[in-house]
Amino acid sequence: MAITISFSKPLNSSLQIGDTAYHCVISNTTSTGNIDTHNSTEGLHVIGTVTAISPFDGTVATITCDTTSTNHPAAVGDFVFFSKDPVANIGRLKGYFAKARLKTNFILNDDSDPYDPEQQKAVMELYAVSSEIYTSSK
Repeated sequence: MAITISFSKPLNSSLQIGDTAYHCVISNTTSTGNIDTHNSTEGLHVIGTVTAISPFDGTVATITCDTTSTNHPAAVGDFVFFSKDPVANIGRLKGYFAKARLKTNFILNDDSDPYDPEQQKAVMELYAVSSEIYTSSK
């Protein structure tokens, strides 16, 4: 069974089709400056897998979820959030590669002495090469 949930504000930009949506009842909301503190009176409930997303159009944003449970339906005012599918978003890097070629423009002439420390220093200016890989949900 598919259910559609509407929101009066923009959705989180990380939300993707395939994510799992949850909700919990919120009560006793207090505001301190720009921070809202919520105390939940119920546990977390799975809504289902997100199957469609309609971005915020200035009035409403919607998500459609495939659900099999009707025990705890989401209600107006519930806190709705999502989690990523760990199989799709964590693991090996897929489809990307890098190739590097390091060159120097220093050329030893026939009359150059490869054992001269000044000439060796000119050839060995490269100190380090490094790379960084990180997990991304985008």
